[in-house]
Amino acid sequence: MGLAANRRRCNHVSGIARELQLRTRTGTKKLGEEYELDLGAYELRRAGRVLRLERIPMELLILLVERSGQLVSRDEIIERIWGRDATIEAEGRSNKRPR
Repeated sequence: MGLAANRRRCNHVSGIARELQLRTRTGTKKLGEEYELDLGAYELRRAGRVLRLERIPMELLILLVERSGQLVSRDEIIERIWGRDATIEAEGRSNKRPR
C-alpha cells in the first residue's frame, strides 16, 4: 500500500472517530464565571438559565471550546457545520478589513 493510500485510510478512520465523538458528547464545560456549556443536553447556560442557540451557533461554540487555544481553520469550521461536501462561495468578497 502506498503513502497516499495510507493517508486516505487514516483520514477516513479519523473522520469516523470524529463523527462518533460528536454523537456521544457529554459533560459540562465551564466558560468563565457565568457560562456553562452542557454537551449532553446541548445547552448553553448563563447563571443557570438556558440560553437558546440555533444549531449553527451552538456547533461553532462547541467546536471552539473543544479546540480551545488552537487555531481552527475556515475549512474545519465549514466541514463541522455543513459537512464534508459543502461548498461555500466567497466570490466577490474580500478578506481585507475596510479602512
